[in-house]
Amino acid sequence: MTEIKEMLSSGIRNFICRSMPGKTVRSGESVPLSKHESLEFFFVIRGESRFQIEDKVFDTRPGDMCVIEPWDTHASGFYSDDRDLVQLWLHLDRDQLRVHFIQVENQGRFKMFMSPMVFPYSISAMLRNRWRLAKENGDITPDSLNQYLRTPLTFIMEEILFKLDRRLKKSENINIGIVESIKQYIINKQGSQCSLDSLEEFTGYSKFYISHLFKKETGFPIGKYINDIRVKYTAEAVLYGIPYKEIACQLGFSSVQAFSPWNKKNKKQIAELKKLIQENNEKK
Repeated sequence: MTEIKEMLSSGIRNFICRSMPGKTVRSGESVPLSKHESLEFFFVIRGESRFQIEDKVFDTRPGDMCVIEPWDTHASGFYSDDRDLVQLWLHLDRDQLRVHFIQVENQGRFKMFMSPMVFPYSISAMLRNRWRLAKENGDITPDSLNQYLRTPLTFIMEEILFKLDRRLKKSENINIGIVESIKQYIINKQGSQCSLDSLEEFTGYSKFYISHLFKKETGFPIGKYINDIRVKYTAEAVLYGIPYKEIACQLGFSSVQAFSPWNKKNKKQIAELKKLIQENNEKK
């Protein structure tokens, strides 16, 4: 905890974004990739690693803040030689900012630790507004990030420190923390590779306990939550123009043919959500 507090207090050393020169992806080296509507940031607290955005790979070190633009293809996992890493991730959705810490122990295996944090609309709106200003003159660059994003991101990191201090002073419901971590994992994966076996490995708790706890704390089965996240992703991706072949891949289906029955089954829910998203966009 001391290391985390010290790094957050030290602030952002350097910004990394896709417009910067990067290295070529190494032949034969692969890492899980993802793309989605959320604007994401991650701040390196411990360890040196590599991170892929589109067809570039960037070296990351403690103090770096990496920026992932909406619908950029980017790494959603770690390399097999990654170990002893700690990162702070920020996900900016339509109406909230979600924050969590990730720890990579060895061979690229990672887990969340501490309960995720959710910041109110006022903070997410501030960050989104600054993002729009940074993009007004074209591609995002380290200079535009320094000018428009450094101050709000520094403020958010200070708020995270404040929340951490408050958590230490009062006991938390550990069950709620486990469930929130599971939710965050499912969101990050778009519901793909979220079997109970995968969640068991991720959390360290048995799949039977996870299934029972999730239903007890939320009132609905974990399978429903996974399906809802897939529906949300599909609606957003279709509106953005992502091909169905790519949507199927992101959701963990082996092909469009395998994806088709699920898509038909959830067609009404997807259509309703698309309409709601369009209405919300028109109000902005």
